[in-house]
Amino acid sequence: MKHMNVQDKTDLLLYEIDSRRDDLISLTQDLIRIPTLNPPGENYREICEFLDQRLQKYGFSTDLLLQLAVVGHKIPLVVNYWAIKSMDAVHVI
Repeated sequence: MKHMNVQDKTDLLLYEIDSRRDDLISLTQDLIRIPTLNPPGENYREICEFLDQRLQKYGFSTDLLLQLAVVGHKIPLVVNYWAIKSMDAVHVI
């Protein structure tokens, strides 16, 4: 990809957001439906698994890890989600 100035990058980002408007609205609605209350950290596994599946669908490599919380509960976390298999970042926004 050629060197892009800030305005070109902004225009491309806005185009990608606009072209994915319906998907972004649907994603936001899906995320809001999962009641991840913090504290105490309820439903983290559910939202992590949801995000894991979605990120893998777009070519991300993910790992789910368990982290022991201060109060002794195990909380799954999605990590390594920036490990992109596809080098074309525009397609994984």
